[in-house]
Formats: sequence, C-alpha cells, structure tokens
Amino acid sequence: MSRTLLILSPGDWASAIEGRNAHGRLRSSAAAAVFDRVEYIFFRTTVARELHPEPWLNVREISGVDGSGDLPFKLRSFLAGLAEISARCREMDVDCVASPDPFLMGGAGITLARQLGVPFALGLVSHYRQSWNIARVRPSGALPTSLAFALQDWVLRNCDMVLTDRKFYADYAVASGAPARRVVTTPMWAETAFHDFTPDPGVLARHGIADRTPVVYVGRLSPEKYSDDLLYAFARIREAQPHKELVVVGGSGPMREWFLEEAKRMGLSDAVHVVFADGPAEVGALMNVAGVVLAPHAGYTLLEGMLCGAVTVAYDFEWHGEMIEHEERGLLVPYRDWKAMAAAGLRVLEDAPLRARFGAASRAFASSVHSQEAVIKAIDDAYRKLLAGEI
Repeated sequence: MSRTLLILSPGDWASAIEGRNAHGRLRSSAAAAVFDRVEYIFFRTTVARELHPEPWLNVREISGVDGSGDLPFKLRSFLAGLAEISARCREMDVDCVASPDPFLMGGAGITLARQLGVPFALGLVSHYRQSWNIARVRPSGALPTSLAFALQDWVLRNCDMVLTDRKFYADYAVASGAPARRVVTTPMWAETAFHDFTPDPGVLARHGIADRTPVVYVGRLSPEKYSDDLLYAFARIREAQPHKELVVVGGSGPMREWFLEEAKRMGLSDAVHVVFADGPAEVGALMNVAGVVLAPHAGYTLLEGMLCGAVTVAYDFEWHGEMIEHEERGLLVPYRDWKAMAAAGLRVLEDAPLRARFGAASRAFASSVHSQEAVIKAIDDAYRKLLAGEI
C-alpha cells in the first residue's frame, strides 16, 4: 500500500536541506520504510517554485511569512499560504502530516491533519525556551515571543506524536505539555560521510594551517553557542602552548565580525583560522586531526566528531552528557567556565595516549548506538505505531 508523508517547514530547500548537508537526515526522518512518497512544502517570501530532487520527493516553495512586516500582515500571509497548502492537499492522498517547527508550521500542520483525518507528527529539535532565556534567541521570526511560546505549547499538547533525538528535548516536550506516551526519542542521525570516515592527512595543509594538532571548533559563531567563551578558552590554551592554532570550521553567524575583531585585539589573528569545508568528508577530516575539539554548545557536530575519532571538551550542559561520558568519551566542564574548558583542553592536547583512548571509545559508541540503521529503524517503528493508532 502506497503512503504519503506531507512535511511543512519554514524557510526554503536551499538553506534547510542543501545548506546543512541534510539529505540523508531528511530521508531518515521521512521514515524510509513506511512512506513511499514525501511532499515537502516550505514557506518562503520570494518567487514560488517546485523541485523534484529525488524520485520519492516533491518540494514546493510557496509565499509565506518571515520576520518582516507587522503582525496582521504576517497572519494574512500565513493564512494565504495555509489556504494554498489546503488546496494542494486536496490533490494528494496524504497519510500523515509532519513538521520540524512547533510554531506556525506546527499549528498549520495540526489544522491540516485534522481536516484530512490523519495524524500529525512534530519533530522537536531545540529547547526554544532555554535559548530565549539564556541568549535571547527568538523562537519564531514571525511571531512575538509570548505568542510563539503559547502556540508551541498548544502544538505540543495537541500533536499525535513528538519525535526527538535527545532525551533533553523529550523532557522539554513533556514539561511544555506533550503527553509522555506520545513522545518518542530516537538515536541521532549523521551523514554517511561521517560513518564511513577515512583520515585525510593533507587537510590541514590545504587550508594553510601549520599546527598538526590544532584546536578545532565546528559551527556557527553566535551568542547561544557561547562563541566568546570559545575564544577566551583558546587564548588561555595559547598562553601555555604559544604555537597552538584554532580552526573554526564554518564560522557563519551574528558574532563572526566580533569574533575576528576580538581575536585581532587579543593578538590572535595569525592563530585563528575560519575555514570553509567542502562537504561532510572534509568537516570530518578536520575534526579527526584536531588535538582537541572545543564545544561550548554543540549540535549534530558532537556526534559527527565522535564518529571521526575526535576528542571533545564540552560544557556539562543540555544534552552533552547523553553523548560524552566524562573521563571515558571526552571531558565535561562546568557550564560557562571557559577557564576550566581551557584547562581540560590542555590536558587532552598534552596527553596523546588519553586522546587515543577517548577517541576510540567515542567512535565505538557513536557508530553502534547512533548507527544509521538504528536511527531509521527507530523512526520507522514510531511512524508504524502512529499510523496504527498505537501512540
């Protein structure tokens, strides 16, 4: 029996999927063995278009809402987009509606699912309240913060299933109103390039980095990632090892200019390299050659680094402890204590046997517990139960 999954998302295909190398993650989250076809609809504010990147996948980008305009304009745009989606849904035979967004798209998803008489699944990928409380990261660019959180809680109370890949986020869902019986936690996904990783000894030379065991950070430079702590921790490491270099892989984000200017002010310009990695394999290669990876606040790069044998020092914060067993698969240090992060980083840099032991243990854990097969099976099982009315 053919089944179709409809996914609603803010943003666009280029930034949400292509820009994040998330093709494999999309296929896994679309429950490869349950649905034969996926209709992925993005809200956007530019010209509408349709894409067909895979035989099983249709992508539609339609006019929608972003952070511009007043609230009445945003709501009118949203309702117009919802009407367009509803019209398209009449052309589809949809078996389930899903969204990775607990705000406007989540509300739209529940509305459509109820109209169609099918279940709605929410993929929860962040602790939005904590990001707002700590770093004032707005949960939704289209809504006032209080309204966004009220809508999130309504969505969590009323959706038929919450899928998340971290216990920390599952606890957040339940605390925000989701019935515990409807919350499913799966392993984390990493692209095939990380699971099939092979070392690349020439990667540092290609980027003009002289240090053979640099300090590495992968991700955005932004307040919620504690990019200031990263720089100050590296400066302390540099005091002890004057030839040590920092490689920032990616480095986009609102703090990029500040980060580079502060590094210059501190006399670290020659020691800080912000590099672009050409795909997941090169990201993995850079983490593999790291003397230590610093992760004040990590995302999927924590798993990706572990798969590549990297040794990470992270804040004992959020879900980091679900992945890093302290003194076994890396080191955890007190939250926002960048001096402790620097000390732990130096310990790893100065102890090659310790680095090898942590790296091997990290890779073994990540490749077994968080294998692609385990992720796909867990998501498939969850959707099968949802469609059978068992969740």
